[in-house]
Amino acid sequence: MVASYLAFFVLWLVLTCREASYMSTVYKTLIKPLDPELRLTIQQRTDSMMRQIDYLEEHENSELAFIQQRGWTTSRLNVLCYLNSFYQIVIGSLASSARAETRIGLGERIPIKYGEEIRFDKERSAQIRAVHTAFLDVVRQTNLPDRFLHANHTDDLVFEISRFEHASKPD
Repeated sequence: MVASYLAFFVLWLVLTCREASYMSTVYKTLIKPLDPELRLTIQQRTDSMMRQIDYLEEHENSELAFIQQRGWTTSRLNVLCYLNSFYQIVIGSLASSARAETRIGLGERIPIKYGEEIRFDKERSAQIRAVHTAFLDVVRQTNLPDRFLHANHTDDLVFEISRFEHASKPD
């Protein structure tokens, strides 16, 4: 758990910095310790998102141009794509299995067993919800909205960043 909180702190640092050298720190801290298959999935999703950003740039997308003018460099977008991918694949998936309430109490009153090793019960659900909350809290400390994590596609992410920047644009 401590490693997770450290990773979240490093992400906060990275998101508030605009230097490309921090990208390797994000990878080493957040992604590298994961199972190789999971790491590959996150990397592939992030790479796909970055290819879409390149495509938008080649086609002179006005929203992308606007956010770039507001300081969203390629390396900063790459960090956000890693963060989004990590959330979508790891944190969000776990959080969906640990909802506090379901109509029939699945996971809370009725434990879920997955093989012999994993048991989703009230305690495990509480731990996962705590990790989810901590992750969101760290992202919120960067003054970035949760919706950046919820964007399913790169176009959605660019749109949300643009909307955020337009709202915070000084008159």
